[in-house]
Amino acid sequence: TLLSLPLRGLYRCQLTNRILPDLLPNLSYLRALSLSGYCIRELPDSIGDLKLLRYLNLSDTFIRSLPHSTSKLYNLQSLLLYDCVALSVLPSNMRNLINLRHLGISQSNLQEMPLQMGKLTNLRTLGEFVVGKGSGSGIGELRDLLHLRGRLSIRNLKNVIDTGDAMKANLMDKKDLDVVEMGWSSDFDDTRNQSVETDVLNMLRPHRNLQQLVISCYGGTSFPSWIGDPSFSNITDLELDHCKNCTSLPPVGVLPSLKNLAMREMIGVKHVGVELYGAGIVSVKPFPSLESLQFEGLLEWEEWFFPSTHDDFEIFPRLLKLSIRNCPKLLRKLPGHLPSLEELVIFECPQLTVSLPNLPSSCEIDIKGCKEIAFTNSVDLTSCTYFITRLELINCDIDALMSLLNEGRLEHVVDLKFVSIKKCPQFLTFPNLCLLKTGPANLRLLFSSCSSLTSFPSIILDLYIRDFKYSLLEGIMHINNTSLGYLHINWCPSLTSFPKDVLPATLETLRLCNCENLESLSEVTMPSNMSLRHFHVINCRNLKSLPEGLHNLTRLETMEINECHSLVSLPDGWLPASLVSLSIVGCNNLNLMPLSEWGLHQLTSLRELTLGGGCPDLVSFPECLLPTSLTSLSVQDLPNLETLSIGFQYLTSFKQLQIAYCPKIKFLPGEELLAGLSALNIWNCPVLKERCKKGKGEDWPKIAHIPFIQINGLRLLQNKSTDNCPSKEDVWIE
Repeated sequence: TLLSLPLRGLYRCQLTNRILPDLLPNLSYLRALSLSGYCIRELPDSIGDLKLLRYLNLSDTFIRSLPHSTSKLYNLQSLLLYDCVALSVLPSNMRNLINLRHLGISQSNLQEMPLQMGKLTNLRTLGEFVVGKGSGSGIGELRDLLHLRGRLSIRNLKNVIDTGDAMKANLMDKKDLDVVEMGWSSDFDDTRNQSVETDVLNMLRPHRNLQQLVISCYGGTSFPSWIGDPSFSNITDLELDHCKNCTSLPPVGVLPSLKNLAMREMIGVKHVGVELYGAGIVSVKPFPSLESLQFEGLLEWEEWFFPSTHDDFEIFPRLLKLSIRNCPKLLRKLPGHLPSLEELVIFECPQLTVSLPNLPSSCEIDIKGCKEIAFTNSVDLTSCTYFITRLELINCDIDALMSLLNEGRLEHVVDLKFVSIKKCPQFLTFPNLCLLKTGPANLRLLFSSCSSLTSFPSIILDLYIRDFKYSLLEGIMHINNTSLGYLHINWCPSLTSFPKDVLPATLETLRLCNCENLESLSEVTMPSNMSLRHFHVINCRNLKSLPEGLHNLTRLETMEINECHSLVSLPDGWLPASLVSLSIVGCNNLNLMPLSEWGLHQLTSLRELTLGGGCPDLVSFPECLLPTSLTSLSVQDLPNLETLSIGFQYLTSFKQLQIAYCPKIKFLPGEELLAGLSALNIWNCPVLKERCKKGKGEDWPKIAHIPFIQINGLRLLQNKSTDNCPSKEDVWIE
C-alpha cells in the first residue's frame, strides 16, 4: 500500500529517469506514494495505471506538469504539489477526479486552473485558485466548492471582468475558511479597471468566521465597507499590501479581535486619520486587541492623526509592537501613550522627529535613519528605559551621542547587556561605565566604523571591533582590562601589529579576521596562567608570524589558522597539550616541519583535526601520527598526498573522515581501518571517486558499512538488509 525509499535527513536526492518507469508498473496495488523533495521533473504515463492510488505527494520537486493519465486516478483523494515552483499547468481533465479532497498547490507557477474545477465538489483543501481568462476557469467555479476549509489564496483577480462571476464564487457561504488571500497583479497598467476591481472586491465578502485576510495589489481607490464590519468578530490578522490607488484606509479599528495589522506599499495614502479607528462609532474603543501595527513603504504618508473623542490610552491599550519603515514624508508625532509596548522600530523616516513617548520600562527601541530623536525632560532614558538590555546607535550626531552617554542618562539602566555604536566617525572615547548599575563587567560592546575612536572602556566582558580604517592600533594600546573575556577584531586595515603585553589574563577568546595589513603577532606575550581557550586567525593575508609561547597555554582548546597566505613558519613547540580542535588551512607558503615531528600523537585531548593547503612534500601520513582520541579528520588541498596512514587502526574513537581536493590520493586504508566510521565525505578526488562507486569501485567493500557517504555532494544510499524488508505494497518514498 505504501512505497518507501527512506531518505532520513536528506534533501534534493536524485532519481534517474528510468527508476519510476521501471518501478510503477509493478505496483498496481499501491495506495500511497510520496516523492516529496526528489529532483524529478516528470512522471511517467504509467502513473495513471495505479488505479487504487489515494495519496500522491510531489511537493518540493521540479515537476513542470503532470501526465494526462493522472486524470484517470479516480480514487485519488490527496494530490499534494506544494512548493513545486516549476509547475505551470495541471491536467486538463482534472474535473474527473471526483473523489479528490485535498489539492495542495501553494507556491507553484500555475497560470490558471483547468476547466470545470467546480465539479470537484468533495474538495476540502484547495490552497490556491488561479483565475483564468476563460469562463470555464473563472472564479465562479468556486461556487459549489462548499466544503473548502483552512486557507484559500485567490490569484490573478485582474482576470475577473464580470462582477457577476465574482458573486458566483459565493465566499460568504464557505464558513470553514479560516484564511483568505486575494491578489490581483503587481502590474498597474492601462488594462486595469478601477471600478470593476472595486465591485469585485465588494462581491468577494467572505463568511464572518474568517480569521485572517490578505489583500494585495488591489487596484480600486477605496475599500468596501465589509472590511471594517464589526460582525467579523474573529479576524485576528489583516494585511493590505501594494494597494497603490487607495487614498484612505478602512475602519478596521472596530474589529474586536484584530491583533496584527500590516499596511505596505500604500503609496496613495497621505493621511492616516480618524477613519482608520472607525469614526462615528463613539461607543466602541478602537483597536481593543491590537498587538502589532506595521506601516511600510507609505511613500506619500505625511501625517498621522488621532481621534479627539478618545484619549491616547484607549487607542492602542494592548499594542506590543509598532513598526514604521520607509515612510520618507512622515512628519507628525507618534501616539503619545503606549502602555503595553515592548518593541518600537522606526527605519528610514528622514523627516520624522521621534519624541519618545511614555514607554514602559521593558520596551526595546530600534531607530535608524530619522531626523532626530528627542529625549524630553519629562520622558528620558532614566524613566523609560530602566530595563533596556540592548542599545544600538548608528550614524549619530556626536553631540547627541555624548549627551546620552555622559549626562547620567544611563545611570539607572540596570539590565544593559549589549551596546553597539556604528558609523559615528567623530566619536573619540567611551565614557566611564562604572556608573552602570548593570555591572560593566557583564557588558558586551561592538564598535564599527568609528574612525576617530582612540580608547576603549577598561571594564567590559566582550569587545567586537569592526571596520576601523585609521586609529585602531592606538585604541587597542589603551586596552587595560581586568574582565575582558572575548576580543574579536574584523576588517580593520589599520591594524599592522599588536602592542606588547596587550592581552589580559582573563581573555578566553581571541578572533582576528580579515585584517589585511596585520603582519606580526610575535610581540604578543601569552602568559602560562592565561585563560585563553579559543584562538582564531582567519584571512589575514600578510601575517608572517604567530605569538611565542602558544605551547604554554594550558587551557587552549581550539586553534584555527586559516587563509594566512604569508605565514611562512610556526614558533617552536607551538602545540599546547590541551588542544581539542586544530585547523590549519590555506596557509600555502607555510614551511612546516614534517608532520611526524609535530607531536600530534601527544595531544591526548585532540578530537578534531583539519589540514589543508601547503605541505607540498606530504605524500603519506606517517604511522602513529595521530592521537587515539581523534574522532574527526579533514584533509584538503594537499596536492601530492597519495595514501593515508595504516595507523588509522589505532584510532578507536574515529568517526568522521573528509578528503577534499587531493587529486593524487590513490586509495583508502583497509576495511578494518575504517570499521568505526559513521561518515565519509569525498570532494574532488577523481581517483577515489571511481574507486568508491557503489557496488563497482575497488574501495566499495571497504566503505559499504558506513551509514553516511557523500561524494562530490551526492549522498550514496545504502542497501538495507532484506530480512525485514517490506513488501512492494507496503513501501513509502519520503
